[in-house]
Amino acid sequence: MKIPALIKVLIFGAVLIMAAATVMMIGMDKDTADVTVSSRAESAYEKDSSSEDESAVTEEASEISLKQKALAQLDNTSGILPQTGLENELRAADEDYYELYKIFRREGAYPVYSGAGISYYGDTKEAYDKLLEDLESAEDFIFLEYFIIAEGEMWGGIEDILERKAQQGVTVRVIGDGLYASTNLVSSTRKRLADKGIDVRVFAPFTSKGQQKSNIRDHRKIAVIDGNIAYTGGANLADEYININSPYGYWKDNFIRLEGAAANSFTVMFLQVWNIYGEDEEPAELIREHDDVQGEGYIIPFSDCPFDDVRAGRKMYIQLFESAREYVHLAVPYFIPDSELLETVRECAERGVKIEIVLPHMGDSVLVQNAVRSYYKELIDMGVRVYEYTPGFCHEKICITDGRLCFVGSVNVDSRSFLYDYECGVCLLGCEEIKKVDADFNEVLSQCEEVTEDNIEDYSVDGINSAILRGLSGHL
Repeated sequence: MKIPALIKVLIFGAVLIMAAATVMMIGMDKDTADVTVSSRAESAYEKDSSSEDESAVTEEASEISLKQKALAQLDNTSGILPQTGLENELRAADEDYYELYKIFRREGAYPVYSGAGISYYGDTKEAYDKLLEDLESAEDFIFLEYFIIAEGEMWGGIEDILERKAQQGVTVRVIGDGLYASTNLVSSTRKRLADKGIDVRVFAPFTSKGQQKSNIRDHRKIAVIDGNIAYTGGANLADEYININSPYGYWKDNFIRLEGAAANSFTVMFLQVWNIYGEDEEPAELIREHDDVQGEGYIIPFSDCPFDDVRAGRKMYIQLFESAREYVHLAVPYFIPDSELLETVRECAERGVKIEIVLPHMGDSVLVQNAVRSYYKELIDMGVRVYEYTPGFCHEKICITDGRLCFVGSVNVDSRSFLYDYECGVCLLGCEEIKKVDADFNEVLSQCEEVTEDNIEDYSVDGINSAILRGLSGHL
């Protein structure tokens, strides 16, 4: 893409200004990401619509490290999920998948489950209709944790059900991330929900001065119904995700639904964040017993906490590329790998593995998209085939290796997901549903334009320092 000289200067200047602002406002070291929280302060933040009252209570609250509280929740939930006894069977079945299991065990003692009760949805409207049906069936509790929750038709349909279920005595809890919840789940909206019996908490909220002290975000997408059904995937709860009002052409995304014991893992993930703010709920009391239903293959739900040193999402992608023998199908909205992951991709291609990567043609950030495109030539020189999804914005995050290993979830391939975000997802081995994920990838691929040596100039980032773009993009 050729960029006129004036626009080059303006973009470059904007990059420098945003980089400086990023450093001043939030810092680049996640270990310094502290926020002022306490039960008293959070209660006031949720229930009082007066920003002045919220500010006064927050200023009186003691400074407690978000990192310390988050790690305490990991400790509190470690080991409470019943193990399934499939570990030795898994090791014999597939050594590569067993390596993934060991990564997720270090992150949060997440068990491996039989691959029963899995449904993949490449059509988000179909998944939304099923989610509404499942919410209507709730008898005990509903937990929702989403990076983006925005007023509109999608959220309206969910809120109507949440109100009815709360009136029936079902516990209804919602977590939104501070970056988007501060604008979409404004205090008046939270008060309206509270009046309906819906309990809302905001992760890393903005201060009364309009600043978000933490660079850590809750990027997860989780819905849990009664500890028996769980959803995750790439989609949030806003109209664009079901293509009611998408600003970037057709919005391609996904959900994956789990029914049975695997839902317990998502109950624990939700409570790890919920219990940071307020009175602790004993997670073990919400773990549900399930019949031992055997299915084809295996599934491991997992979470990635930005405060520990496991880096589960990053290691997962490395392991998927290292284990590939025939092909890797990767679709992500953002591909800005670190040097080790990029070298892993190179080595994978050198082994003769066919690697196909699908990225958006219409990005939601010019700077980030240019950072992604700055890798195109390097990838093509490796022998990787790169495609852009021309109908719009492909936001789903899926990775399929040889038709046997598969990831679906919220984890992007960039430093923000790897270092600064709460993330989650599921890894499948040998499940029938992997065929549906791969079919979804191939359907997306059929609507893409390939970037080649012949047309690479149409996608080049002329006159902009790619190193600055790559470095900055991880903090946006």
